[in-house]
Amino acid sequence: RTTHLVSTFNSSALVSTVLIAQRRSSTRELHQKVLFFDNKPKMINTTNPLDISASSRRFLVYNHNPKAAGKSIIEFLENIKESANYKKRSITRSELYEAKNKKNAFGVISEFRSSRIKEREIAFVIGSIREPCAQYLSLWSFGSTRRGLFQSMIRKRNGSSLYGQNPPFFNSTDDLVRFQTWMSDPRVIGLIAKRFEHSYGKNGEGVDCWIFVENFQQSLLQC
Repeated sequence: RTTHLVSTFNSSALVSTVLIAQRRSSTRELHQKVLFFDNKPKMINTTNPLDISASSRRFLVYNHNPKAAGKSIIEFLENIKESANYKKRSITRSELYEAKNKKNAFGVISEFRSSRIKEREIAFVIGSIREPCAQYLSLWSFGSTRRGLFQSMIRKRNGSSLYGQNPPFFNSTDDLVRFQTWMSDPRVIGLIAKRFEHSYGKNGEGVDCWIFVENFQQSLLQC
């Protein structure tokens, strides 16, 4: 749906929307985009290295970043870890520590929870990241179908008019204007950066390896 929405926007309107996103986003969010979305993305976290080798950590963990291909990643990792001795969706920090000595284990840190260096000392942590403007668009289109806690909060505070009204693709001229208005809302500005920092830390220190939605297959297999 999001891909269809982008492809059907006319170019001048889409450029305007991207400019709004960049102008309204925080400096940290733009730095995040520059740091991770260059011609040679840094899939392995070299900024925050550990003395512990990846091969010595038998626990694989995916930290689920909302609207960044999480469902597809979880399904793939669960398939390759089908024979795991221990599997846990929505694993808590205490459960991770309790299971730290298990071998061939897999867990998912659910949306809006976090990982830091301490978690990486126990498990090899994978995170996913997406170009921020595309992530905003995905969040808005998801909310336009009345799904998600964020849209529910926005709608309860007189925000229903900010979401798409023309399903299934929400790509009408009026819906484009609604998306632009939504992007300018104070409750939306900087949201992706805040979610990234909460999940992974200010500098992404809570992740060993990144899966890039825009380079999904290659980065997923490399991790």
